[in-house]
Amino acid sequence: MSKVLRCLQIPLPFVSGFSSRFLGIRHCLVLGIVLGIGACNPAGPPEGNQLPGADLDAHGCRGSAGYRWSPLLGECVRIWERGVRLSPQDSSLDQTLAAYVLFDSLQSAAELHLPGVEAPIAMSRSGAEGAHRWEADSLVLYPWKGYVLRVHDRVIYHGE
Repeated sequence: MSKVLRCLQIPLPFVSGFSSRFLGIRHCLVLGIVLGIGACNPAGPPEGNQLPGADLDAHGCRGSAGYRWSPLLGECVRIWERGVRLSPQDSSLDQTLAAYVLFDSLQSAAELHLPGVEAPIAMSRSGAEGAHRWEADSLVLYPWKGYVLRVHDRVIYHGE
């Protein structure tokens, strides 16, 4: 028992009047109780703070981990891992933000993720093989040295 108590003894050279003495068992117990009470937080975490990773959306995707719901694929995805990166080509766009496009397994449909747009844009394939494209309203995505995204007749994104 004395060996266990001896390991609890801590030298305190910064205490005035200290002359190579150690804390006794009573001092260790008092110190332990004070530290134990101070470590308790019966109120729990402050309100409004969410635990990391507790941000599931309606589909069960963790936004804090970079996951977004893909209606096309029917699963949570990280668009930068699964999608094709499209770099901005128009000078009016923020050159630091990329767009991403996901395709289904047959490439009969595409899903466009634009910076600053919350919901993905569904695009459907049209045209004959070799002259095909994916369209949604005024947006047209077509394969040419990778992929080119146009709005009306202006190229806004391009990527491999």
